[in-house]
Amino acid sequence: MRTLAWNYEQLNTTDSTLNISISIDGGLTFAQLAILPLKNNEHKWNMPSNLPEEYTLRFCTQDGCIRTDTTLIRGNKEILNSVSPNPFNPILSQLEIVYKIAYDAQVTIKVLDAANNLVATPIFDQRRVANNTYCDFWNGLREDGSYCDNGIYYLIIELSNGERQVYPLFIKK
Repeated sequence: MRTLAWNYEQLNTTDSTLNISISIDGGLTFAQLAILPLKNNEHKWNMPSNLPEEYTLRFCTQDGCIRTDTTLIRGNKEILNSVSPNPFNPILSQLEIVYKIAYDAQVTIKVLDAANNLVATPIFDQRRVANNTYCDFWNGLREDGSYCDNGIYYLIIELSNGERQVYPLFIKK
């Protein structure tokens, strides 16, 4: 059982319904998992054991005003445990990045905008020890000290051996 969670109050929308879908073909097609009241703030998903190593979950409000795709990777390749809140309002909170690596490595965490431009580097070349869970934060500020605009961003965690994981992040003030 996996819990999918969000914070309705931080979404700043008048929509009342959330559609959750899954894709197992890299986002080419999606199958509906659930339609539920947005105010529920969570959905308990009985995750099938036969999912491929990589799959995408899509969260979309009824009028499509808010849509976020999140690609998840199963098995030992998964580094990120959680990135929350998502959507993220940097004026009200910090982004919490929880991760665990399988071996000792230097870790860098970057935030890129939708045009692939570097926005911020919350963690640069920090030594991390295998099998420990780490929690780092990002305040939503660009390198120049200004708040990021609303939109889709990408959180990238890179390890010193070249392994990396990309996670979509939605900023909504």
